[in-house]
Order: sequence, then C-alpha cells, then structure tokens
Amino acid sequence: MDRYEMYHRSSSPHEYPPPPQQPRTARQSDKLIPTARRIPPQPQYADTQPQHNSSTQHPSDLARLTHLLKAEHLLTDLDVDALADKYAHATDKWKACSREEWAAGADDLTVLYTRIFDFAKKHMTSKLHLFTTCDARLAVQHGLLADRDALLDGAKEQLVEESERVLDMDN
Repeated sequence: MDRYEMYHRSSSPHEYPPPPQQPRTARQSDKLIPTARRIPPQPQYADTQPQHNSSTQHPSDLARLTHLLKAEHLLTDLDVDALADKYAHATDKWKACSREEWAAGADDLTVLYTRIFDFAKKHMTSKLHLFTTCDARLAVQHGLLADRDALLDGAKEQLVEESERVLDMDN
C-alpha cells in the first residue's frame, strides 16, 4: 500500500483485491507495511510531479501530498502550488547556506516562535481572565439566589402562619 493512499478519501482497502501470496525474499520495506494493506500504485499521481525536485525527498512524495490536499478540498490548486514552491525554495535555501546563514536563520526562527508563543500566552491569559471573572460572577449570582431562596422560604412560612390564623378565626 502506498503510505499516503490510506488518507485519500476515495480509497478503501476493500476496493482492491489482496496481493497474491507468492514466496519472496524479505525486504526492509516489506516489514514496515502489512501485507493485507498493500495497494498497487495509482496512475492518478503520475501527472502531478513537483516542479522543484528535492534530493532528500522522493520525487512523488510532494506530488502525492499535493494531490491529497487538493482531493480533500483543503486548498485550491494555486494555494497548494504556492505552498509547494515556497517549501521547495526554503529547502533549497537551507541546503545551500553557510554556517553563518544557519546561525542567522536560527535567530529568525527564534523570533518567529517567540511571536507564536507570545500569541498563545496572550490568548491563554485572556481565557484565564474570562474564566476567573466568570467564576466570580457565578459566585455572586449563587449568593443572590441563596438570599432569594431564604427570602422565599421566609415568605412561605409567613403565608402558612397567616393561613393557619385565618382558618383558626373561622372556626
């Protein structure tokens, strides 16, 4: 089975016949993928080869990911192509850069992740404030309701006493 095929919406292990059981030599890749889930390669990926080829990635991996994103309607063709080009450009940039550029890149990544963490911190602080004020407001409301219950209980007792007195007068 192609390792990305299980994520494709229209694929199902029941659509394909099981592979023939023939004696063969054991390979490392055979140990990683269960026999019952192997699916023959799909021709639908043949026409979606990436424009920028990365030596660390299998040429069809990016094409399969692109196809998957398009199939799930998560992104439009232009979005997927732009992101794939951006990824390929960044991959090529970091392959060819010097040690000084790596150090500068680390600073850039630190700034990026600092912004992300600051955003998360601000978001969590606002949620914490919301929940603490909500708890305080609920405590005040529970106090008001307890006072109202006590007042209603007193009014109920007074009504019963008045009713008894009126009934005693009639007799």
